[in-house]
Amino acid sequence: MKKHFLVLILLFGVSCASQQKGSLNSVDGYSEEDLSWVKNEDFRPTPTVDYNIREDFYMESLSSDDSLKKESIERAPKNVLNRIENSENLISQLASLCYQKEDKKASFLMDKMYESYKKNPAYWNQIGTCYLNSDEHQRAELFYNKALDEKEDYAPAVNNLGVIYYREQRYQKAMSAFEKASNINRFSLTPSFNLAQLYLKFGFIDKAADIFKALWRQSNSDSDVINALATVALLRNQIDQSLRLYSELEESDFRKPEYGLNYAVALKMANRTDEAFDVLKDLQSSRAQSLSDYQQSVIRFVRSR
Repeated sequence: MKKHFLVLILLFGVSCASQQKGSLNSVDGYSEEDLSWVKNEDFRPTPTVDYNIREDFYMESLSSDDSLKKESIERAPKNVLNRIENSENLISQLASLCYQKEDKKASFLMDKMYESYKKNPAYWNQIGTCYLNSDEHQRAELFYNKALDEKEDYAPAVNNLGVIYYREQRYQKAMSAFEKASNINRFSLTPSFNLAQLYLKFGFIDKAADIFKALWRQSNSDSDVINALATVALLRNQIDQSLRLYSELEESDFRKPEYGLNYAVALKMANRTDEAFDVLKDLQSSRAQSLSDYQQSVIRFVRSR
């Protein structure tokens, strides 16, 4: 986002200056004829858009069985982002613009929405996510907290604060945030998924597995959940089960490092080394940077005898 948006928000907050004294026939030196273009409707308050939990999903663009993905469009393909950008839901439009890095359009839309959405926590939460996507953690945290000022039990903002804490390696705070968000809204799957991922990171495999299984029962075609369960099986040395789960994914999924690296390990452990090499060759290098150390470890493992 551009810096001017923050300035505009501050200006909106102090725009109600007191009226100067004047005669009934003039305002600050203007005559009645000068003001003839002013209409009564110009002084009507802007209608506000209240928060509605039923609209806090991306229903218009994603399939009905992708429950987890309805709560985020972070990895949505371009065609889906385009459909969301053209939807009637302005917050969905804003999300799409931010994920497409259309900063000028997003900033314009934020300003346009302000008067109607300034009491809506979903609006502030989405602005925070726009900044989070640009790795501007301090600004993102500011807007997530603003969302919580409007609705103190707004689970998406609590969850997203957890994401910031996780990225900054404040893992205890991240865990608390994910737990809180999950308890606030037990119908929201994302906080539970994030919590399970954190459990898995620190070796609490059984705890993570219980959550992933519960998510799978609610969203049994979600690729992230299937990949997570396959990883759990791999960590438990249940190679056949891991490969069976991976077989439910699309071939294109394995070009993502977070999917393909563990799949290559499972293939190697099943003595399917040639297939493991094929998976490694197809990985999207542009998304592998944050996993580069692990990627090198997997390559060495696949090459080993």
